[in-house]
Parts: sequence; structure tokens; C-alpha cells
Amino acid sequence: MRYIGGFGKIHWVESKEFLMPNPFSFDEETYMIEHMNKDHIEAMKHYCQINNIVLEGDNEPSLVGIDSEGIHLRVGSRVHRINFPEPVNTQKQVRETLVAMAKR
Repeated sequence: MRYIGGFGKIHWVESKEFLMPNPFSFDEETYMIEHMNKDHIEAMKHYCQINNIVLEGDNEPSLVGIDSEGIHLRVGSRVHRINFPEPVNTQKQVRETLVAMAKR
């Protein structure tokens, strides 16, 4: 990435300096997504409510992505990002964080 801070202030920034790698394998992420979409629709509706994401008509949220910093929920044709309070690195930490978010 190139950052331009003004005349003569151009800097190159390496991705490792601003992107956090996803700690979950494809299979781990797929498992978590499928589990949430099968068993926890009400929790995802609650995440939408507390994050001011409008559920229109019959549109139910579906989880479409998880990484160390948050989740992506699809509602209708839009995808919304919900950040975790703290980064996570294990499936157990994801579960604990999602449970804590559901209790808010």
C-alpha cells in the first residue's frame, strides 16, 4: 500500500503492518459459519439489532465470514461487518465472544 501524506510525504506500507492474518483454516471457518446459520439465527438477529442493522421483511441474517477481528453478516443483498471487541485466535475464543455479544 502506498500512503501519500502530502507533497513529498509518500511512504510504502507493507500489508503485514496493517492486516491481521486469518487464523482459521477454510474448514474451521466453514464449520463455524454452517453451525451459526443452522443453530443461531436468533443470536444473529440480536447482533443486527445491537449494531443498528435493519432486517427488512422476511430477510434473515446469514453468517458469511469469520476472521480474527469480527464477522460478516449478509442481510438481503448487503453484507455488514461486525467487529469483535478484541481479536480472537481460536474457535473457542470465537464462541466465547459470540456468546458474550449475544448477552449484550
